[in-house]
Amino acid sequence: MTQTNLIAIGTNAESFLEAKRDELCQLGIHVIYIDANECPNDELIAVQQQRNIIFAYLNAWEVKKEIDAIMSMWEINEETPADELTNLRYVFILPFRFEEYSMTDVNEVRNLFKNIQGCYIDCEERKEKSLDMPLLDFINHLYDDVFNQIKSFTLKFNVMPRYRLTIKKTGKWNGVYTEKGMSVEVAYQNPVGPLSNAQNKKEVIKAFRRVYGIDLTNLPNLLNHSFMDVEKL
Repeated sequence: MTQTNLIAIGTNAESFLEAKRDELCQLGIHVIYIDANECPNDELIAVQQQRNIIFAYLNAWEVKKEIDAIMSMWEINEETPADELTNLRYVFILPFRFEEYSMTDVNEVRNLFKNIQGCYIDCEERKEKSLDMPLLDFINHLYDDVFNQIKSFTLKFNVMPRYRLTIKKTGKWNGVYTEKGMSVEVAYQNPVGPLSNAQNKKEVIKAFRRVYGIDLTNLPNLLNHSFMDVEKL
């Protein structure tokens, strides 16, 4: 089964990881920690086609910079359609009002992620509902909520059938070059295979276009089991 990666960004994300690392490990989640002063690393390129959850506390410009860098590296923007982002989720904590952070940056993140499923946890809203709660209890409850959201997304990922398609032949077909071994991963809400109907084949076409820049739209004869190996993950 394809693993789920938690991409945690910034020092506040690191604090959460310290508190919940054992529970994340029990779920089989692979953690990739990105310091807010670092550039995205090669590991992020390798996991792009896997199941990923981005987690960050949106209280610093450096955090937004890293989020922007990751999305740019993955060639995802606000115009990327939702059906190309089924392997990506997010959990973002919104900052307190007293923190010196621009809400313009928060809104830009919201716009960038508008076609991606995820959730926002609002610190200010929770503070108003928990005025008598000690600070440590407030933080623990906040971390519990973050973990439960991550757990929920992970479990939903695990019940979504996912497939790897690998091209068997090298050749040039109506101007489109393919090489043996080219592979992509796709996920579906329905249990039927990726080459079983027209709608699922569209997802395969999108995946090869996204990963390799090749367009199989006008090559329906290649979208079959004689040309591609299909492996359920």
